[in-house]
Amino acid sequence: MARVFVSSTFKDLEECRRSVSLILRQMGHEDVAMEYFVAEDKRPLDKCLEAVASSDLYIGIFALRYGYKPPRYKKSITELEYRKAIECGIDCLIFLLHEDASWPVKFVDKGTDSVKLESLRKELSKKYNIGSFKSHNELASKVGTAVHNWEKENGKPISESERIKELDLTQYREAVSKRYYNIDLDALTPSKKEDYLKIKLSSVFVEQNVRENPPPVELPKEIWTKMHEEWDPEKECFPEGLTAEDLKRAKESYYSKDSKAVLDVISDESNKHIVILGDPGAGKSTLTKYIILSVLQINNDEKLASLFNSYLPLRVELREFAGLCAEKECRTFLDYFQHLSETEGYSLTKEEVDNYLKNNGKAIVIFDGLDEIFDPKEWERINRMIVGFTLDYPKVRVIVTSRIIGYKRKILDDAGFAHFTLQDFEKEQIETFLDRWYPCVIDETEIKSRKSRILRALKDSPSIRQLAGNPLLLTILAIIGKHQELPRERWKLYDHAASVLVENWEVNKHLKRSSVKMDFIGEDDKKELLMRIAFKMQSGPDGLAGNFIHRKTLQQEIEAYIQNRYQKDPSDSKVIAESIIDQLRRVNFILCLYGADFYGFVHRTFLEYFCAMDIVQKFGNHKLNIETLKLNYYEKYWEDPTWHEVLSLVCGMKENFADEIIKCLMQVYDPQYFGNRPPLNIVLAIKCLSELRNPNAIGETAKKLLEKVLRLFEMVRWTQDINQFLAEEVVPAAKLVGDRWPHKDLVIDQFSQSQVYMRYDYFYSSRDIDLYLNNTWTQFIIGLNSKSKKLNEEALRKINNKDYSSLLGFLILVKYESKDKNLFSLFLDLSTKSRFDIVRAVAAKKLARDWHDDPETLKIIKQWAKTCEDNEVRSSAVQELARSWHDDPETLKIIIQSTADEDSNVRRSAVQELARGWHDDPETLKFIKQRATTDEDNDVRMSAVQELARGWHDDPETLKFIKQRATTDDRWDARMSAVQELARGWHDDPETLNIIKQRATTDENEYVRMSAVQELARGWHDDPETLNIIKQRATTDESYNVRRSAVQELARGWHDDPETLNIIKQRATTDENEYVRMSAVQELARGWHDDPETLNIIKQRATTDDRWDARMSAVQELARGWHDDPETLNIIKQRATTDENEYVRRSAVQELKKWWGEEVEEKTEE
Repeated sequence: MARVFVSSTFKDLEECRRSVSLILRQMGHEDVAMEYFVAEDKRPLDKCLEAVASSDLYIGIFALRYGYKPPRYKKSITELEYRKAIECGIDCLIFLLHEDASWPVKFVDKGTDSVKLESLRKELSKKYNIGSFKSHNELASKVGTAVHNWEKENGKPISESERIKELDLTQYREAVSKRYYNIDLDALTPSKKEDYLKIKLSSVFVEQNVRENPPPVELPKEIWTKMHEEWDPEKECFPEGLTAEDLKRAKESYYSKDSKAVLDVISDESNKHIVILGDPGAGKSTLTKYIILSVLQINNDEKLASLFNSYLPLRVELREFAGLCAEKECRTFLDYFQHLSETEGYSLTKEEVDNYLKNNGKAIVIFDGLDEIFDPKEWERINRMIVGFTLDYPKVRVIVTSRIIGYKRKILDDAGFAHFTLQDFEKEQIETFLDRWYPCVIDETEIKSRKSRILRALKDSPSIRQLAGNPLLLTILAIIGKHQELPRERWKLYDHAASVLVENWEVNKHLKRSSVKMDFIGEDDKKELLMRIAFKMQSGPDGLAGNFIHRKTLQQEIEAYIQNRYQKDPSDSKVIAESIIDQLRRVNFILCLYGADFYGFVHRTFLEYFCAMDIVQKFGNHKLNIETLKLNYYEKYWEDPTWHEVLSLVCGMKENFADEIIKCLMQVYDPQYFGNRPPLNIVLAIKCLSELRNPNAIGETAKKLLEKVLRLFEMVRWTQDINQFLAEEVVPAAKLVGDRWPHKDLVIDQFSQSQVYMRYDYFYSSRDIDLYLNNTWTQFIIGLNSKSKKLNEEALRKINNKDYSSLLGFLILVKYESKDKNLFSLFLDLSTKSRFDIVRAVAAKKLARDWHDDPETLKIIKQWAKTCEDNEVRSSAVQELARSWHDDPETLKIIIQSTADEDSNVRRSAVQELARGWHDDPETLKFIKQRATTDEDNDVRMSAVQELARGWHDDPETLKFIKQRATTDDRWDARMSAVQELARGWHDDPETLNIIKQRATTDENEYVRMSAVQELARGWHDDPETLNIIKQRATTDESYNVRRSAVQELARGWHDDPETLNIIKQRATTDENEYVRMSAVQELARGWHDDPETLNIIKQRATTDDRWDARMSAVQELARGWHDDPETLNIIKQRATTDENEYVRRSAVQELKKWWGEEVEEKTEE
């Protein structure tokens, strides 16, 4: 064992030092480091130099900090340590941070220290064969290699890695390689469907992420996904035994910690004993095999090979071990290793393993598949054996794997095991898998097309995307995608995936173990049973509860199936059903227990698929005909989005009836106005059309459906509340059909005649372009005609119109990805001459991005940034120059010049780009501070303050500067921006709260007080003084803006406080300002809808308030919240016909049309 002194600066290289320390100790050496003196840069010099002198080897790690200089010394401690090693003739290994490494700005020296560091780095580079590194893992790997070479050169004692060789790992490696080297695809590729595939595990392995702790509530995959996407569980209904509070607590616990790369977690020395949990098919066993292969250096994983290069890796397959125990072949885990040595040539006898582990040999032992131990007593016994193993061999690293569902953590939790849960693949991981998979299975020329099949399917179908997050199911999709297009007939894809999983549901084997005399449930029978269960669940309660089925109901369904299908008597059927449910509780891929006696499909996609199959089977068995199918399913469920996937799959499976189904959907509801009943029948019809292999087979019906959709786009001109429905429902559905939609040229014909969509502003009695709606319309057009030459020509014609419709042509062309020189000239012209600000700005961006490599483009963008008379174009040019030509020699100079541009928007863009793109430039901070303090424009100053607070948060001067701006700046907007940044960025600073309170109560400007009130209410809700300040501002502040803001914060943050409701009522009825009354009315209507006085107050405001805008607000709340009250309709009609203000009348007319479908002639001004 050698003494190795590790020298470096501390705070910037703390993680690197930990990794190096770990690798040295794994190699059997004593690491001597500053942490043993004091964990900071200012360590005692004399002790450090003594430690250097007594070491056998010096390792110097140098990044971009020179380090602390002790008093009376001109050199840093880090350099003095190096000089001491040279003086004592100690061997030195030097490692320098690579010049391309990403490194925090706060850990980069400037000035004199920077010069000294550069001089030292040059000296080291000349004198030594240095190792460069970009990360702590890479550093650890290179240190391990260098130290190993140093050992060989200097004849040092045998390290632990050498002692492992005495166990004859050559034969062990060979045996492990034979067992785990290739992926086992037999279960996924039945011989009748797929040729034999032989793929190296290391070739396709993709590292997953994990989150610490298992979910405390067992839920189906799609619900965890929804929870992660800010889903509101209070809007769903739940099965008995599962509450919204359960889900909120689950989300807070599970998503409070960031996800981490699983190999980083395993490599972390603090995670000595861990449990890795995952869904069925999540890759638990694959991960453990990959670890074994890597530690044995069979794979080329440098991270694991270097960190565990002195470890003996062992893997216990717990299902196999339990079977050997039952057959009296094994009693202990050492017996298991002996068994493998005797039967599979592992060459590791139990005496050798025991001796190695007891004599401080290091090992990583994996216990894989705890969930595959079915007997509860056996499961508990093996858990306790694992705990005992860690006590017998305290230096052993242990990993246990199990399914999430059904896992009980107490035994291992009490023994100190940390728990981590595997996460689904993200988009980037899916792409990485495909990039690795296809080169192994197909010819190089086909890779791109095969990969695009999968990616297109993921993009078009959220259901397929969710399946692909699971590694097992992604592998199945990849195998299918080898031979066929995925998205055209999704039900066939689901059928293949379900068949693979059902094939592995070994019902009969389990029943034999349970002493049930039954051996006749075939694959079709299992599918039929799952169909029956899925239909029962889909037809059950609405909302979340529809994803579950209670054990009692499930048992009844299985018993009924067994009796009807196999003519078993009730007692036998009951035993069989109980046994099947018992198996589902533990091992099945498809249907699992989710706690509180509720079962559900792991992926809702399988529920929908089997439900659709059940409906189709009933059709085939003549239990349904086309008329009852339409009546009992399509006409009944078209308004329920949870049925859309099922019904569109049915249509795809029964393609010969698609024409009648789509006609039925078109006829079931024909909206004359939108109101509160969106035409989801049209959306479902489009989805059904998308499932057809050949939509042209029903060309005329598809044409009529397209005409219906086009009518919706006309309807939106007079009932604009349909615009969101078009954008969020119709357009995504239409893209599923895409250019396969028959008669799609109808869309181009309507486009050629259509005018731009306008939005009417009732307050200002003016019309303005509705960019959101125009963009929705052009997205729909492109979705159906993405490759149409005719559309391109029509857009070019339209763009030359002199009216507003030219905008539509532009929105079409801007979505094309084209390098056409004519388009280049067109966008160049539009960027300076179009009447629309948005067109000029977007055209400039389009030029910069689509023709980035054209030699003319950079010249044009620079010219625009410097001299273009159009402010919008100049601002866009600054942004594109900074982002697309960051490294051009002139770019920084132009950006700096633009910070002083005459136009405030250009200055603001320049400030933002400078702060983000040239953060480390010595001059940047000076310019940002200058704009934050002296710029004449409010928005520029605010942006500069924000960039300063966020980009230089850890700079010692920043907090001081922000506090000064918040308290003493003579410009209110700078104070306001500083207050917001102070509250959000330095919440825990001791002075922050007092400054916020002071600004909320005493600042002379109303907007600063308003901003401070909001920050106080949201950031310090539980502070004892906060509520009193909010109440004070709501009732006594001289500014209506502050009172209004305080009313909103009070209503939303302290809804249940005894005084809140009275204050809101008081503000709604007596506040002198109409905007405060409006806000109070809105909060009252939404937060206290059922209070006995609320409705009367709303009615009073709607009829008697002396301000028109307060009356209008009350009219809207009354119509939307008390639609069914007997007096509401009369009041709305009265306002529509007799109110003295035209805006109130117009609003009332809109509400009448929207909620009651009534047309009322509005009274006009004489």
